[in-house]
Amino acid sequence: MSSFDSFYNDLLLLISQHEKNNTPLKVEKNLDANIIKIFGENITALARAKNGLNDVTELA
Repeated sequence: MSSFDSFYNDLLLLISQHEKNNTPLKVEKNLDANIIKIFGENITALARAKNGLNDVTELA
């Protein structure tokens, strides 16, 4: 297991603890690329789309 995989597993434990306290979180992952995104309860489809566009503009 890589150090990133270990970090991800630790993060899942932390997220689980917060969800037990009624803090809804959504996690998207691409472990092959070492990418983890965490979205809070107030995230909207529009905000996620803007975030995705910001990711794309960083590549330009």
